[in-house]
Amino acid sequence: MSLSLIISSCSLIERKCEMAKKKPKFYETITGLRKIDLSKLDAKELAFLREVVEFYKTKPDWNEFANRRNLLRQKYQIEINSSAADIGYDLEARIGIAEGKVAMPNYQDQINDFIMEKFWSRDNFCRETNITTKMLAQVFAGKSTLGDIKLIARKLGCVLVLTHDSGTRTDMSPQKAIERLRRL
Repeated sequence: MSLSLIISSCSLIERKCEMAKKKPKFYETITGLRKIDLSKLDAKELAFLREVVEFYKTKPDWNEFANRRNLLRQKYQIEINSSAADIGYDLEARIGIAEGKVAMPNYQDQINDFIMEKFWSRDNFCRETNITTKMLAQVFAGKSTLGDIKLIARKLGCVLVLTHDSGTRTDMSPQKAIERLRRL
């Protein structure tokens, strides 16, 4: 069995784009829990992603992609914790999973996606929810109690659900990521 988090609010439903008054374009991360609004990326971030995606389409191996993604991030001066960088990391994870070098996303990845979606950073989450940074670090290190995980899930508006491994997502492939980014 694997531990999963299910959101209990409507934050995963696509929101109306107020400025364009049309459905926004989102990139859905590998966990399926975070949607990054591509319309909010600036020109520098879009140029970075276009180059990353073009390289991704050549089907590089995991290490080659990670190295190129990092060089491009530096070239375009993309912040490590930006949405554009997150998409690059997500693409890297997809390749690593496909090659069997990276583990499938787990509850820690899901918690991180919920935190980033709602609070933009772990520090903001801790500050706004009174969760200690130590407790959160223990969750991400796999050294926390189920009670700690439940508390964090509750602060995120989530519930814990146990599922069978057969229920893992099938849309984590590199091809799915390309489909989501084809309009860049």
